Amino acid sequence: MYQDHVRIVLGGPFSAKVRFDKIKTIEVTSRQSLSINFVTRITGSYVEIVKKKGLSIAITPRASDLFVENANRALSQWVKTNDSVDRTKELTT
Repeated sequence: MYQDHVRIVLGGPFSAKVRFDKIKTIEVTSRQSLSINFVTRITGSYVEIVKKKGLSIAITPRASDLFVENANRALSQWVKTNDSVDRTKELTT
């Protein structure tokens, strides 16, 4: 987790960055869906990062529930911070 995005490490130098402003929800699911698949092991459930536009992203972190908890906490904090910044801009313009 970073201040404004989630970085998905794919191995070695390869990674994918998903900005919080592009994310709709992050959840553990077992449903089948059309997504960009970064699943690295066979499992009955996976973490789905649902984007506001475009395909969702499927990943299998070691601790899915902990990952989702931390990701949603970071996402909520980002939303709070950016809402206050947006409101400040509105008041000064």
